[in-house]
Amino acid sequence: MSKGCKCPICGYEFWACKSIFQEGFGMPDMGSGSCPKCKTFHNLTVDEENERMIVTPWEKHMKNKESDPR
Repeated sequence: MSKGCKCPICGYEFWACKSIFQEGFGMPDMGSGSCPKCKTFHNLTVDEENERMIVTPWEKHMKNKESDPR
């Protein structure tokens, strides 16, 4: 099922969905992709509760991941 995305860099709205592999094998609700307009590479995380994708620029996602003590 497609989810609405909004690029936090340029504001462009686009759609993304989990892959067949993610759906079929219960993979984490996370992936990556680029904004069709500005081409910024993003981490995409499914927010099932709100039926949308959380779109985070890849560099910010990696910094957040590095600072997470888990």
